This record gives sequence, C-alpha cells and structure tokens, in this order.
Amino acid sequence: MQLLSQKNKLSTLLYYIQRFGDLNPKILGLLSGIKDAEELISYLRNNYEYRTFPFFNEKALGLDKYIFTIYSRRKFDLLKLYEMFDGMIGFALRDVFNPSSINLMIYSNSLSFFKIFDYLLDNDFIYHYEYLGKVKSRLIYPLDYSMFNFETKEFEGISPREREPFQNVDLTDDFKPDYYDVRIIGMKQERTDVGLKELSSLLGISFRDLLYHYQKHVAGKGLIPSYITYFTRFTFRLQVIFNKEETLRYLTRIPTLYYVHVLDNYYVAHILGWKGQLLKYVEFIKEAEYEFNDKVYLSVHPYTSKYLLTASIPYEHFTEDGKWDFNVERMISKAEKVIEVIK
Repeated sequence: MQLLSQKNKLSTLLYYIQRFGDLNPKILGLLSGIKDAEELISYLRNNYEYRTFPFFNEKALGLDKYIFTIYSRRKFDLLKLYEMFDGMIGFALRDVFNPSSINLMIYSNSLSFFKIFDYLLDNDFIYHYEYLGKVKSRLIYPLDYSMFNFETKEFEGISPREREPFQNVDLTDDFKPDYYDVRIIGMKQERTDVGLKELSSLLGISFRDLLYHYQKHVAGKGLIPSYITYFTRFTFRLQVIFNKEETLRYLTRIPTLYYVHVLDNYYVAHILGWKGQLLKYVEFIKEAEYEFNDKVYLSVHPYTSKYLLTASIPYEHFTEDGKWDFNVERMISKAEKVIEVIK
C-alpha cells in the first residue's frame, strides 16, 4: 500500500473510528465516504499495534471523578496505591522531576473516600495532599492523524490549526445501565484487543446476549460516546494544569492532546508522546503560559510502572442489582495492610 497517497483517507477514517469505534467497518465506510474502509482497517490491524480504547459516559454510569495530588517520601509501587483505594483509581501519575508528587483521579459516587487521605496523613504515608476538585465535564479530542507519519509511526510537529472536541449527543434518555453493560465497558477498557466473542466467554454469557447488550445499551444508548485509537507504544504522558480557555485552545494544536478534565477552577489536560517530542511539546506549552499570562503546572510521566498507572472503570464494584459498592472501611483495612508491608 502506498501510504503517502492513502494518508488523507487514513486520517479521515481514523477520525470516524475514534468517534464511533471499529466494530462495523461497513457503517464507517458509509459515514466517512471511504469505500475501502474495511480493507484499510484490516491493513492497520495487520501492520500496526492497533488498539482502540473506549471512553465512557460518566453521567449514565453514575460515577463522579475527583482530581488530587498527593505527596509522599515513601518508596512504593503505584499498584500498591491502587490496592489501597480498592480499585477506585482511574490513574496515578508520578512526576519524573518530583517523584514525591503523584497525581490521582478517583472514581466514586460519594465523598466518603476523603477519609482515606486523612488516614494516610495520620499514618505518615503521605505528608500533604491537594484536592483540585470534582470533574464537572470532560472534553475528548481525537488524535490528529493528519499529523501522523504512517511510515515512521510517529506524530510530527505542531499543527497550524486548533482542534475541536467531539460533540456527543446524549442518547441515554435516563437509561440506567445494568450489570453486564458496565462489565462490557470495563473489560473493553482493560483489554482493548478483546473481541465480542471472547468477551462473551469472559462474562459467561452467550454471544447473542452480549451482542444485545452491546448494540442496544452500550452503543445504542451512548454509554461509550467515543474512543482513542493508537498504533504504537508512547514513551511519556504529560499532565498540564492551567486556568484559561485560551490556553486550552492553543494547546489543541498538539496532535496528541486527547483528554481534558474540566474542574471549577482548572483544566487538566493529558498529552501523549515519544522522547523525541518531549522538548518540543514542553516549549510549546510554555509559550502558551507566556502568551496568555496563565499559570501552568506541567508534569512528565514516562510509560513505566514506576511513573504511570492507568485502570479501567471499577466495574468489579458494580453489583448485580445495579449499584456501586464503594466501602471506605474496606479501603482503610487494605491501606493498613499495604502500609505495614511498605514499612
């Protein structure tokens, strides 16, 4: 395949894949106007480390997200932190330039989990924590494949154009997902390579039943509003915290800015990249700070277990009667055991 001649077609197709997923290439072909969409998707799967990660509709699932930074002088694996919080952590990001600082995103449906932070303070596991706020909304940006080199398998440069996030229509109509809907989303996040037939075996239900849940609920009710599609292993992730919308618009020119949490007083943006792009991206972010007189907090997180942990939604805590089961006392009990081991 002549990649250069196919680049525009591939970048257009990938925009639609990130909007609607890739389970029905024929529909994607109709939506994008690309007649050989099925062939192109097959080519991408066979020649790249092709993965498509689903984002979820927080409102429909009844999950809130909270952003924190904790500070600790202890040396511990981020997985231990995940165990302490009983799987409620969406991400834990240790700053390579300040390893005592760890950025956290916590899933919950109440504020009771705040007790765990006080417990960690009282037991000298952390010496300080900052609560940045509850996530009010999120902005999802498709990776900009018009800036991607399909031969070197890397994004190149800074786009001259600002990008717009996906505008998702709320299809839920007060729909409440059930036990299998939540597990389908969580397992698809956990295993981006798993197909629906394999997923039905993992869940212990028939393929027909799984297809019903996926088509009628997960896709049909917009429980998965969009995706991120990528081909190669990134070497770092940036978290950028700032205040101004002008800064956000400027930063969307970075082709791998893909997710932004909107808080009351902050934007928290996430950017992916490779080592060769780090300086370029940092310089561009600092330009925005100067240009818009904003206060920008930047942290760098290499893609290793020491500095970065990401997790699916905590689907194990969703009960068969359709409720989230988060237990603070259980979290504190687990924290006691982890702290004892780390001591």
